[in-house]
Amino acid sequence: MKQLFKSKYPIVCSPMNGVSDSKLAIACAQAGIVPSLFLHPFTNLNDFSKSVTEVLAHCSNIHVSSSLKDITTNAELIKKLGITHIEILEFENNDLSLDNKTIINDLRSSGIKVILKILLTHVIDQFIDIIDAVTIKGSKGAGRSAKDIKLEDAILDIKSKYPSLKIIASGGVKNKSDIDSLLALGACAVSIGTLFAMSKESPIPDAVKDKLLQSTSDDIRRLKMGARQRAIVFDEQSNDDFNNTQGLYSGLQTGLTGHIFIGNAIDSVTGMLSVQEIVDHLVS
Repeated sequence: MKQLFKSKYPIVCSPMNGVSDSKLAIACAQAGIVPSLFLHPFTNLNDFSKSVTEVLAHCSNIHVSSSLKDITTNAELIKKLGITHIEILEFENNDLSLDNKTIINDLRSSGIKVILKILLTHVIDQFIDIIDAVTIKGSKGAGRSAKDIKLEDAILDIKSKYPSLKIIASGGVKNKSDIDSLLALGACAVSIGTLFAMSKESPIPDAVKDKLLQSTSDDIRRLKMGARQRAIVFDEQSNDDFNNTQGLYSGLQTGLTGHIFIGNAIDSVTGMLSVQEIVDHLVS
């Protein structure tokens, strides 16, 4: 079976709202893993295009994540830029109209791999005709997650029902042992966020990273509002949007107000390392 990504290691840097930028993506590409960008936060498509071009100067593939609406609206730009993998966020109230299916399959016909990010396996049926892979997120990850899902069981469930569908395992992945176990179960790659969010190349200010270093998974709680993501919460905002975006940006900037989406892998972070050093630890 052909590999989903052309990278030295089967590791994807999770696309992270407010964190995934070209500097972090380039560092990931240079370290031999799959770089990612998150389309939605780019209010200026010229800035997005520039970031994609900068990253692709260092690697042969890039993983871009966003809602179905953003992806279908910008499908021609996605093809023009040479983006190789797009990830659809299943939990963004997708409208699977015939027109949207046609657009997505046109992207696939152009050679772009389409990945569906899911929290529960039963939703795959409605997307199976327009996807090449799924990212299944376990309960130990940052941000949105199903409370009781066990990542290992979900992988086995997907393999039994959709044998040819490629699987990216995400949520709480922290070391080589986790990676080896998930690949042995049938995942073709793992997606890691928290470790790279805490890297030297991450745009999160060092003062905020220092504060996160004092936290453990015991400090993670679910937000009370909206999507109820898993986060380190400084001061929960009551008037945020459903995705708790304003609070997220406030937390990332200050470490005093709002919140930061963090997964259980924070327990394994003892200091700020470069992306290369993190990858070296993950594969050695």
